[in-house]
Amino acid sequence: MLTERDNKALEFIKKNPCRSDIIHILFYPSYRVAMYRLEKMVDEGYCKRYRENPNAKYFYYTGNKPRQIEHMDMAARSILWIRSKGYEVLNFRREVKLDGARPDAVIGIQKSNEYGVLMIEIERFNNTLNKKISIYEKVYRERKYFNSFKILYVCSKKVRSPVVPIICINPKEFF
Repeated sequence: MLTERDNKALEFIKKNPCRSDIIHILFYPSYRVAMYRLEKMVDEGYCKRYRENPNAKYFYYTGNKPRQIEHMDMAARSILWIRSKGYEVLNFRREVKLDGARPDAVIGIQKSNEYGVLMIEIERFNNTLNKKISIYEKVYRERKYFNSFKILYVCSKKVRSPVVPIICINPKEFF
């Protein structure tokens, strides 16, 4: 039988598959409890798990095994980073299409009485940065979806825009 905490963890896994250490930090008081509950969820067929080798953390998902495991894990780690800065994550949607822009996630955040929207963009190869930034600038100027937003760019290169506020995070900061 699933607990309320298990249901929240499972709902998160459905939206954003990720590794066990992230699920532990987001939902459970200890890693041991998290692993016990996650094992029960796998045994009962609520989710599946995969790991690259015996020393790696399990990656949890529902449905078919995702192809971009590292990409999804980075999106989940972005949420941990946002929370570490004192923000509450109000809502979370992956892979939203916005007139040519397709952020890895769109997240509603709150800190005190301030609300905001963050577009999460994870760039592992830096080969499409300029094209993506110009698309985000167009979406930002049109204000069709949001009055304002910031981009949380996770990549090893410094990203700038004169139009859209960008927060750059090196992926190494997540580990």
